[in-house]
Amino acid sequence: MSPKSKRKKIVIDKVLAEIDQRPFIQTLTTIVSEVSPSTNLARVNSVLKYAVRCACLLDLYAETANPVYAEELQKQRSMFYEEVPEGFHSELEKVEDSVKSFFDYEKTLISRIKSGDKFSENDIKTYLAGKSGDNLFYGRLLELLVPEWKLTRELQIQTILFDIGKDLADYREDVVNGLPNVLVMCLSSRIDRGRIIQLAQELKDEALASQNIAASPTLVKAIGHNCNLIVERVNKS
Repeated sequence: MSPKSKRKKIVIDKVLAEIDQRPFIQTLTTIVSEVSPSTNLARVNSVLKYAVRCACLLDLYAETANPVYAEELQKQRSMFYEEVPEGFHSELEKVEDSVKSFFDYEKTLISRIKSGDKFSENDIKTYLAGKSGDNLFYGRLLELLVPEWKLTRELQIQTILFDIGKDLADYREDVVNGLPNVLVMCLSSRIDRGRIIQLAQELKDEALASQNIAASPTLVKAIGHNCNLIVERVNKS
């Protein structure tokens, strides 16, 4: 192996190790165990690991344009699709394409922020829905793997609430870097920041009204926690 190849391998091995240590994979596996105790959790965990690796590498490549990430993405994607029945590949590819399209939308938002554009509430909702697209992908994947899984929308709501809270925490940093941020979009358009709390509560109410949500206490707890963080951070902003 050449010195250059060794350096690439060291970088990729470190990135993959960091991705695999994220608590999200284990949390989602726990949710699956609550929904379907008889499911082969080792298999679910393995498939989710490859899916999360692909999503993170895609994100890294979109941010950096580093071909090392693109190359590894193709490797991980091939291993991921080997784990999924071939009949489902085309459907998953459609969801994957919608996730990719968000990166182009995000670039448009960055340009609009730089030019001082105003944003509508619909713009904000579109941004949040797109940002949670990877979890929509994981939810659809679980629908294919776990017959009892019926929490795709609820999982997406949990992620949207998490993303809102993270945007609030990252507000100053995102302002400096000119990055899309739900609070930036609200304030630049004179949308009262209290509307963020209302939106979060509406999403929480939608999720908790689901007849399927009781199957996962872990997901219920995460939704409540993320909504409470939003209230706390908006009131401090």
